[in-house]
Amino acid sequence: MIIPTNYKELLNKIRSFDTQEKLYKSSFYAKEGDLLDSILNYVWQQTCDNTQLRLNDFLRITHWNIERGKHLDEIVKLFNNHPILKASDIISLNEVDLGMNRTKNLNIAFELGKKLGMHTVYVAEFIELTKGIGQELKLPGENQESLHGNAILSRYPILSTKVVRLPSCFNTFEFSEKRFGERVALIAEIEVKKQKLWLVNTHLEVRYIPLCRAAQFNAILDALPDQNNPVVIAGDLNVSTFKRGSAFYSFTGFLRLVSSTPEKIAKQLRHPAKYEPLFSIAKEKGFEYESYNDMAVTCATTISGVDEAKKTPNWLQTLIDKRLAPYKNCLEFRLDYFFARKIKALKSGELIDNKANTTSISPLTISGLLKNGEQVSDHNPIVCDFAI
Repeated sequence: MIIPTNYKELLNKIRSFDTQEKLYKSSFYAKEGDLLDSILNYVWQQTCDNTQLRLNDFLRITHWNIERGKHLDEIVKLFNNHPILKASDIISLNEVDLGMNRTKNLNIAFELGKKLGMHTVYVAEFIELTKGIGQELKLPGENQESLHGNAILSRYPILSTKVVRLPSCFNTFEFSEKRFGERVALIAEIEVKKQKLWLVNTHLEVRYIPLCRAAQFNAILDALPDQNNPVVIAGDLNVSTFKRGSAFYSFTGFLRLVSSTPEKIAKQLRHPAKYEPLFSIAKEKGFEYESYNDMAVTCATTISGVDEAKKTPNWLQTLIDKRLAPYKNCLEFRLDYFFARKIKALKSGELIDNKANTTSISPLTISGLLKNGEQVSDHNPIVCDFAI
């Protein structure tokens, strides 16, 4: 994609609007709206001339929210050397930067594709209008393309792609981490041993209610190209079970925590189907998740670190912290999932790839990935082996 020469001027102009409504009603948007949409919907593609499968007799897919790709070198090392991750011939990634100052203005997806010998496709969720959050705001330098989104990497041929913009239910434009765009699904048609596989990569909304995520997930299912071929959906679905986005929802969430035992909450957060209607919507359309996931924790969040806590008066936060002491200021979630239809998940030892000297494993969440004592990402990768 050729970024317009006046790109920084475009970004500065977007930033100057304090509300999304004013932006959409402006003469600037009337003139440049189509250009901005084309930037958001453009699929960045990079092919690899010398792809070499690491497995031949079954397919290993890894999904990972890589937290912007801030530990790029370590992610490369893991996908080349980790005893399980290195056999992943298809990789689905969330939170991937492109031209962001905090990640050295690299095209993170393309860097990974080049270093792992994989075809790569990428689409932006958002044009980022800040340098990020926390310490990222203080880093010297400025963004270039200022994009943040989702990527799919594959050693199998990627035949086609489709972008699905999802229903918006949280106004990121008027949030402290100001963004233009919305959540998205990237659908790739992949040829696996002369069989077409549709892989869907998505990242659903975190700062609103379960019905919002259900609507977004339903939009993905409605957009699937056909009913005949196997489909795998991979993503950070943010199925936290909590309602967010208002003071009332924050209050009811607090009441739920203080009126339940830590053991009960822990079970709910690892098994969110009762609270998140997207699971029943998926089942109605022939998708299931139980055999594709191990239901272990994929993300741990400090209670004091969520947005709502930052807006709470100190005296009230002190009281809340005291009441939530049994949780050790931390909630552990299963947010990342595989859903699939018309393709079998393998179990440990079910198939052996003799050439690669690799045995199939049951679905697995890989924890404890560190670099110099720091987590490589705030999410754990999930892995599933599929019969070809």
